[in-house]
Amino acid sequence: MKYSLTKLKKIHINEFYVIGILAETTYSNEKCGADISNLWMKFLMGNMQNNIPNKLGDKLYCAYRNFRNNYSDFDVIVGCQVSSLSEIPEGMVGITVPAMKYQEYFLVGALPDCLIPTWRTFNKNREGRAFNTEFEVYEKDHPDNFDEVKIQIYVSML
Repeated sequence: MKYSLTKLKKIHINEFYVIGILAETTYSNEKCGADISNLWMKFLMGNMQNNIPNKLGDKLYCAYRNFRNNYSDFDVIVGCQVSSLSEIPEGMVGITVPAMKYQEYFLVGALPDCLIPTWRTFNKNREGRAFNTEFEVYEKDHPDNFDEVKIQIYVSML
């Protein structure tokens, strides 16, 4: 499993909104891998991005939030950035990603194989991490090649 992770810089990101679908999951028994894959399949196969109002661009977001139980349980949302949470389609949720400092990373690799070791690395090194909303940004709706996907990752920092 070959992938490349580049640590970029710490940046401040202003508050923004995401509408999408949500699942609760856990790191226990590696359940999160299956839960997140199933959530992505439901979102992409259902063309749910086409039903999101007030969408800002074609980028897809995967947000992790509401960490609990010593950070092993959390919510994951797959969706799109929007200008407003005034219209949330039935079966979807709207979240506010808070304004704060984030450590930015750039990841290139095969999905989903490159994400699991990347997040394991982040979870082992918790120093300075806020465990607030954290997120990934995917450049377009459907990558042409799942063997080399480019992902921006933002880890919340204290």
